[in-house]
Amino acid sequence: MAITALIVDDHSFFRRTLRSYLEGARAVEVIGEAADGEEALEFVERLHPQLVIMDINMPRLSGIKAGEIIKKNNPDLPLILYTLHGHQIYLSRNHLCADACLSKERLFEELLAVIEGFSIKSQEMEK
Repeated sequence: MAITALIVDDHSFFRRTLRSYLEGARAVEVIGEAADGEEALEFVERLHPQLVIMDINMPRLSGIKAGEIIKKNNPDLPLILYTLHGHQIYLSRNHLCADACLSKERLFEELLAVIEGFSIKSQEMEK
């Protein structure tokens, strides 16, 4: 059974591409797409995803700030942040909100392995 996810990115083309990639790999069922951090907060509360995959750099509310709020309200919800700017990965790793921080340049190479890690951990917790 696929894990349900929310994708958050301010670029609609990238959201669609990421959704297609994840659903094509049958790793994730994308149940929502948000265009910024404020929408992400609303969608998490309304849709109850099992995973959030979110860009750091967005208008209105950044991925880091939104991630902090999401994790405060949902501490067990896995959160993957990604960015095109390498220095922000370092910044993100020093925030407690992210369970994983990836480079946008390598996102399609690394994301499935990270999600698989969350899936295995979730299955072990259910036993």
